[in-house]
Amino acid sequence: MTHDSGSGFPEAFDRTRHLSHFVARAASARPRVLEELRERGARAYSAGEMSLALGPGGDLGTRLRALRERVMVTLAHRDLNDLASLDEVFETMTALADACLAAAAEEAHRRAVEVHGEPQGNQRLIVAALGK
Repeated sequence: MTHDSGSGFPEAFDRTRHLSHFVARAASARPRVLEELRERGARAYSAGEMSLALGPGGDLGTRLRALRERVMVTLAHRDLNDLASLDEVFETMTALADACLAAAAEEAHRRAVEVHGEPQGNQRLIVAALGK
């Protein structure tokens, strides 16, 4: 695996943009995505960072979409430039799904409590998700 020293970032990102229509669209529509990737040094997202990004505050849908875009752009860049192992790709995708499902389930619980009150006993919404 090679390592992006930062000085080669523009060339590496040009490669990513050329190979991924998703990344090219995201970078064109929201240049801040590219700036964040550069500022992070193209470092992989951890599960903890993802969970923090989905913490309380603001519209959850907006935060879910923004996190997904940032993580996927980073992951595509890392994968297409041989900065990520296959294990990292799978672990990152799993962590993203876990963080998004946990945040959505928590938001659903919060909204249900606002309408119906706290459930009796130790009841919580259960989410079963199967990946492709």
